Parts: sequence; structure tokens; C-alpha cells
Amino acid sequence: MIGIAPIHRRLAELTHYCLEKDGQLVMTSQERDELTMLLKANQLLIRKMDEFRSLSLIAYEAGDMDWHQNICKQIDDLEATML
Repeated sequence: MIGIAPIHRRLAELTHYCLEKDGQLVMTSQERDELTMLLKANQLLIRKMDEFRSLSLIAYEAGDMDWHQNICKQIDDLEATML
């Protein structure tokens, strides 16, 4: 199953409501503030996932299966927030 984080769902909703027929986004200052907050949260989510995946590869290549399993658990926990 492909998860969609609540961040991504709200980004899609905000875009849907603010997208004009000509493809331009027209937003109030409150909507722009929300967009900024959502983009920052998305950046943090992606950074965390990328860090965990990089560490997972390092742990695997180092042969440290306990560390690897711990990191995989953290990845699973993060992915669970995206369902």
C-alpha cells in the first residue's frame, strides 16, 4: 500500500481550492502561511525518511543486523504515520 501523509493530502486540498482555471494559484495570506507550514513539514518528513534509509544501508553493509532492524522499525513507524 502506498501511504499518503496527512501533509500531502492537505497540500492537495489546498492546491485544489486555490488553483484557478488558468493554472495559477491564488491564495490569501492565511493560505500562503499554511502552504509554507505544510512545505516545511513535508521537507522534514522527506529528510527523516532519507536519513533512515541511508543509515539502514550503512547498517546493512556493516553487517550490524540489530542496528539495521532498529532503523527498519523507525522507518516502519514513520511510514505508519502516512496511512
